[in-house]
Amino acid sequence: DFKEKVLELTEKIENLAEDVEIDRDDIAFEISKIKIALEKEDSPKLIKSAFNAIKGITASIAGNVAANEITEVMNHSLPNIKF
Repeated sequence: DFKEKVLELTEKIENLAEDVEIDRDDIAFEISKIKIALEKEDSPKLIKSAFNAIKGITASIAGNVAANEITEVMNHSLPNIKF
């Protein structure tokens, strides 16, 4: 259930990040860290840290609709994931 929720959230973020021009590579890097941590069954804290990094990245992109949507999706979905 944890893995499924995390993958669902990363997929949503990846789709929205296609419309982010600034820092798209940084978001992609954090998503890759999440996927690698899931594969290795690493600590959920590493995954949460990567999600927090994405939130920080999107928060710094002022006025970008896609970045705002990513933040909104994360604020809605992260509380439902038990880390």
